[in-house]
Amino acid sequence: MKAWPGDSRQLRTWCREEILGALEEDGLRVRGKHRLRVDAEVSGSDVVNLQIDATGLEFSFSGGFPDTEPEAEPEPVTRTPGHLHTARVIADPVRVQGFNVSLLAHVTDLPIEWWTNARPRRADQPLSAFALGVGNEASAASSGAVTTCTSTSTRPS
Repeated sequence: MKAWPGDSRQLRTWCREEILGALEEDGLRVRGKHRLRVDAEVSGSDVVNLQIDATGLEFSFSGGFPDTEPEAEPEPVTRTPGHLHTARVIADPVRVQGFNVSLLAHVTDLPIEWWTNARPRRADQPLSAFALGVGNEASAASSGAVTTCTSTSTRPS
């Protein structure tokens, strides 16, 4: 299995799979998955730019969530330090239970780590053997910052 960091295309694919996998929990229904857009530029172990646009997704809850404990995360076998220069997440709007919700988040200068796990978290998705997290050197004194984070919701008319 190839270790992280991957190329820009692999990061885009991984992000889509991770986001959609997280959304496909029991009790949550997501429509418009084809509208999810991810663009990424990777240079070595740095993410130069990451853009995630979830505009147009629709979420509804169709029942309760399972009472089972989540499966333990696989142990990382490699950790590669890197840096996230710029990330932007936009959802303008998404619909949640019939409400329009808008979200904009902008993150800059964040230490990250690329993890390669011993096994994939989801057997049908080989890229789920990888993870991306906040680097060990990140702390309250870190230069990484969420520079913009806004959220609004309105009932549709």
